[in-house]
Amino acid sequence: MMHCVVVYEGIPIGHVELPEGRDWSGGLLDPLAGYDRVRSIVEAAGGTADLALRILRLPRDDMPRVDDLEFHVASALQRLALLHFELRDEAGLTVPAVVVRVADPRDVPALSGDRSVRVHAHFRYSLGTRGAEAIARSVGGSDGARFDV
Repeated sequence: MMHCVVVYEGIPIGHVELPEGRDWSGGLLDPLAGYDRVRSIVEAAGGTADLALRILRLPRDDMPRVDDLEFHVASALQRLALLHFELRDEAGLTVPAVVVRVADPRDVPALSGDRSVRVHAHFRYSLGTRGAEAIARSVGGSDGARFDV
């Protein structure tokens, strides 16, 4: 498993454990205080497995299908699809994911708080932490700078 920090606009919003060696990988978000920055959007766009999957499986730069939804739900899904999340490894290096999505199907009892929030990431080359470190060095350093692979 690869331990990652999910980042939104430079702010850590939570931790996630992702299986390594897969093109698509997913896990449960363990929220940090920074999650409050996106909580209202994630909650407005969530609530069912169908809605969550529309976001979690969405390719980079695509918008979810919303023609069958009420306006407020459709709008929330579109706003969530526009958010750009990143992953960082334990060393603070950017993990080169093609896209990182966050959604909440709210399929875990309410007592768990935000523990039903899912993170899905698409990796172009099925990288683990070591692969991310190697690419970070080859494209400009290990200082956690942003780069797209």
